Amino acid sequence: MSKNKAIKVVTAAVIAGSAITAVAPAQSEAATNSVDKAITKAHNQINKAFNAYYKEARFDNKLPSTSQIRKEAKLARDYYEAAKKEISKKGGSKKASYLKKLDTKKQSLNRVENYVKAINVNVAAKKIAFEAAVKGGTQYKVLAAQTALDQKNAEFKKAVAKVFGPDARRLLTAKYYTPADKLSATVDNEMAVYKAYRDIERKKLIETDLAAAETLINKVEKYVVKIEKKNTKLAKNLMKAVKKNKAAYEKELARTVTSQKKLDAILNSAKDGDKVEIKVQATENLKIATTKALTITLTGNFKKKDLTIDVPNAHITNKAANSGTVRINDVSNTSYEQVGSYVELIYNDTNGGRIINSTSAPLNITIAAGAKVTLVGNFGKITVLGNAEITLEANTVVQEVAAVSGVVKVITKEGAKVEKTTGSGTVEVTPSTPGGGGGPTPPALALSKIDAGVSGGTFTATNTADRYILSGPATAQLSSLTLEASLDGFTATIVSVDGVQVNKSYTEPTTDNNNSLTVSPNQFLPVPLQDGLSLGSLKSFVGEEVIIELKLTKGSEVVTKTITIDIEVVGANPNEWFQFKRTTDGNVEVEWKNKSAKITDMYDYTQTNEQQFLDNFMLGIAAYIDPANTGVKLSSDGVTYKELSEYNSTEIKNLLGITSSDTKFQDLVNTTIYAEVNGTKRTITFK
Repeated sequence: MSKNKAIKVVTAAVIAGSAITAVAPAQSEAATNSVDKAITKAHNQINKAFNAYYKEARFDNKLPSTSQIRKEAKLARDYYEAAKKEISKKGGSKKASYLKKLDTKKQSLNRVENYVKAINVNVAAKKIAFEAAVKGGTQYKVLAAQTALDQKNAEFKKAVAKVFGPDARRLLTAKYYTPADKLSATVDNEMAVYKAYRDIERKKLIETDLAAAETLINKVEKYVVKIEKKNTKLAKNLMKAVKKNKAAYEKELARTVTSQKKLDAILNSAKDGDKVEIKVQATENLKIATTKALTITLTGNFKKKDLTIDVPNAHITNKAANSGTVRINDVSNTSYEQVGSYVELIYNDTNGGRIINSTSAPLNITIAAGAKVTLVGNFGKITVLGNAEITLEANTVVQEVAAVSGVVKVITKEGAKVEKTTGSGTVEVTPSTPGGGGGPTPPALALSKIDAGVSGGTFTATNTADRYILSGPATAQLSSLTLEASLDGFTATIVSVDGVQVNKSYTEPTTDNNNSLTVSPNQFLPVPLQDGLSLGSLKSFVGEEVIIELKLTKGSEVVTKTITIDIEVVGANPNEWFQFKRTTDGNVEVEWKNKSAKITDMYDYTQTNEQQFLDNFMLGIAAYIDPANTGVKLSSDGVTYKELSEYNSTEIKNLLGITSSDTKFQDLVNTTIYAEVNGTKRTITFK
């Protein structure tokens, strides 16, 4: 080899070596390159997935294959997570900048995943179940299937609203939501009729409230006209129920008194000696006036309408519920018998008549001046407005005769007695009875009076013993409950409210010169609601009435009382928090009435009160789904069931869907709790 050639070979080798050294990256540079590649791979896949739905919808006016878009979206998420791991492992000091670079496509990833979430809402399965139910023709199954379809379709609509791109939203709505909505609407007429007649049957309106039954019948008659022309199994089944209930309504209407005109017609057609049974569903105040010798029995419901009686030769037995003021102007010596509930009984008969108490509680009466009456049974307070004569039949007991003025003569037969006399007038008992008659009985522990502090409303006693009415608009405020007893220094224990144990005791001070004790709502209610509680909120929790079990004690004396307070909200109730509803298949729906409010707005929020509130709220749900109290087990997934006592506070909040003290009712909508009652599965759904 020549010298020049050797030099060229060496030079070439050196140059080649130098070139190799120049392009060989350091270890850190290689790592950086792998991070960039991972980011690029993720970005490319995210773009591919996003364009798969967005560009097709926008430029081709169509939706991608559901399987393909799911696949592309999953790869996009997988590559994104892989890039994050690569950055964490090899990003070194540039981790933050790499993550920032990766996340420039995060919005697109979220958008494609929102699209997938929407198409994953399975409306199709609910459509199939709905069509099968309609074909089967069983009304309650159709309603349940329609409700499930509507709920799933609403869920889909909510998911679509989060999808990026108006074209994609329009196409999704047109392909899935609109057909499902139209399918559901095919039985709207049938379901309106079904729900109306279901209420008529379930609430026994034909037997108890003809006016309400008539309202429902008339409300859906336009839909009945439409479905009676259909030849479907569902329509035929519904028309059977419609015809059956209409026939029952017409029959009941023919024999039921709702107005004075109809009552007069019955009395005019009766003959002396007839036994006349009159079923009442009063829509106005009524008066029974006849000189015929009749035996009249009243049944039904007066719905707090008043009754005036002027029947000098007739006997009346009033078995009807919810009489308002019963005013007896004249009744035969053979008597007026009170069996049903009433608000007030006033006796004005000066010719002499008999009143028989066949109710389960002592009867309270107001007797006019100049009246003459014979009493049979147990009586509470007899208020006499002036001179009068009262005869007590054998073993009749009167707790109190209150003479407002004049002289009241009380004639007692064997075993009869007056326990106490009060008032400005004079009460003469002949013969006098031990421990009663001519004056007050020796002091004994008793509940004398109950009152309530109500701003914007009223609290009144009825003439039914231990029953009161709390009335007013939904905004009226209940601030206190006052108990007054016959003895100073008594202890009052709130044993239970609506069956929920309270067991809170309060002692009346002996230094305040009165015999009364005042407690706030939080001191007697089982749920720690806000003091100054509105009637609307109270009714939401306790319903139409609240039953309070009381125990009064002093020394060795113990008195127990059951107090019933009717809650009457006048007008609309914007303060109602929730309402329980039982579906035809035994499931429970809880409808939230104030969805924008926080749950903690319902009660006086502290951690202790929260636990107490949640426990009692779930007890209320359990009692509603299982009135027989045979044992309810609950589950969040329909697989693992536990008794309520096994749940702690956190688990109860998880059941309800409460995530924080800021959780609103609207956040709980569509939450489902699964229940098991003696092996039977039920659901509790929040609306």
